[in-house]
Amino acid sequence: MNYLRKYKEIVYVPNLYGVFQFFLLKNRLINNVFIFHDRFRDEFSAQFDSLNLINKSPLLCYLLIKWFSLWNRQAVIYLSGEMRYTNFFLKCFKNIVYLEDGVASYEKINDKSRQIVQRRKSIIKHLILGRIYPWFGMASQVKKIYLTGILPVPEIVREKVELINLKQLWEQKTPKEQDEIKRLFIPDKFNMDEMNGRDIILLTQPFSEYSGGNFSESDKIEVYRCLVSDYDESRLIIKPHPSEKTCYQSYFSDSYILTIYCPFELLLFMGCKISTAISVNSTAIFTLDDSIEKVISGYDVTSALIEEAKRRNIYDGISNKFKTK
Repeated sequence: MNYLRKYKEIVYVPNLYGVFQFFLLKNRLINNVFIFHDRFRDEFSAQFDSLNLINKSPLLCYLLIKWFSLWNRQAVIYLSGEMRYTNFFLKCFKNIVYLEDGVASYEKINDKSRQIVQRRKSIIKHLILGRIYPWFGMASQVKKIYLTGILPVPEIVREKVELINLKQLWEQKTPKEQDEIKRLFIPDKFNMDEMNGRDIILLTQPFSEYSGGNFSESDKIEVYRCLVSDYDESRLIIKPHPSEKTCYQSYFSDSYILTIYCPFELLLFMGCKISTAISVNSTAIFTLDDSIEKVISGYDVTSALIEEAKRRNIYDGISNKFKTK
């Protein structure tokens, strides 16, 4: 079992933004880390082939997590968001760090029903999987929470929070370390020069994909047509959210569609020149500094989007109060 003991860190996050934070926080890219995932798309999972990227059946993952905890209980676990195995990691390990999951880390944490430990309704699930722990870093097993401060830090976790600046962390990397990170996130075929002359970016969100059929793709396209109606489309870059299935080229034929799946912040660090960023309330737009004009519409764009935001109980979230348009 020495094989398992050599892995000192486990990463289980919902998106590449979380993985990006992890590697910016590390002094160097290391091999003694396992990355669990169940949401990464195949297009960018292949980019991590040099790492121990685990996406097995649920039963095998539960067994592997438990096996890790038996042989390496001191491993540091990096979590973010709320996913299938999050509670099981909280049950099995005691040394846990939480990474920012964008706007959700500032909004969902205020759900009072998820601020306390709960028993599962199923006795069998409770015996096997344990309790349902408070989410987004509130559990007692979580020793530290890294946030970037894109929104006010929630008071309930303030004592655990350490604020980080992603750009500063990037600039502290050596050129070799930066190249290693770029190699993980940027495919070899990508040519950033193709975006030359385009300085406006639209950051989209998976409103239709996560709506359960209540908000259609045409509803979503109507939102984005409204947001970019006053801009020259020949200057427009569209960066879809990784969870989206929409083919934006079919709707915005004169725009450049960014088809690679990497953190937007990394593109800026690599020299992508943007003058204006537009979004409903994408996490990425809140991370931008004052050198870039931020057009944040909030949910009051179309009646369909307002209705969908209210249906999801996110209309009154803190991010909807930081509108610029």
